[in-house]
Order: sequence, then C-alpha cells, then structure tokens
Amino acid sequence: MDVGDQIEKAFPDYRSSKNKEKWNEYKADIKLGSELSGVIVLKFDFGFMIDIGLPFPAIMLLCRFKSEVSTFKVGDLINGSVYVFDNVKNQIGITQNGHEYWMEGNW
Repeated sequence: MDVGDQIEKAFPDYRSSKNKEKWNEYKADIKLGSELSGVIVLKFDFGFMIDIGLPFPAIMLLCRFKSEVSTFKVGDLINGSVYVFDNVKNQIGITQNGHEYWMEGNW
C-alpha cells in the first residue's frame, strides 16, 4: 500500500469534493500558530500523519521536530503549532520549531 492509500485509509475521503466545504470551515476556525495535539496514526520516513480530531490529517515533517524522532511511535500523543494549510491535499502542517517568517499563507 503506498503513502496516499495509507493516508486515505486513516482519513477516509478527506480529499473528496464533498469534504472541500468542511475543509474550509475547519480551516477558518484554526489560526496559524494555534497549538494542536493529536495521536500519531502513521509513521513514514519523511514524518508523521497525526489525528487531531478532524476528518483531515495533520502532517509533521521530520525537520519540524524539536526532539529525537526515533522516540515517537504510532499511538503516541504529540503536540505542535499550525504553520501551514495545504489546500491541495487538505492537510494541516504542524511544527514544534516555533514560528518562522515564511509560515504565512498556503503551500
């Protein structure tokens, strides 16, 4: 199963046209810099997909971690700040590295 299939299995229909309106609603309620926490549901070489209680995944890339990544596993609770909304993939990018000047707007 490829990465896209794994994400779709964990977050069914998150990229479907019927969920586009929901994406915009949730996105309007979450501000850049907001603190979020969630459970790691998928672990990849590039980072984690995190369930933050929405029908859309949050993604934390390896370069966005404060601590040693190898200590995290599926099922662990993790927290971070929203730094970007991916309007193409309907994913929320979160980081543990704090705010950086380029973290405005969309991917």
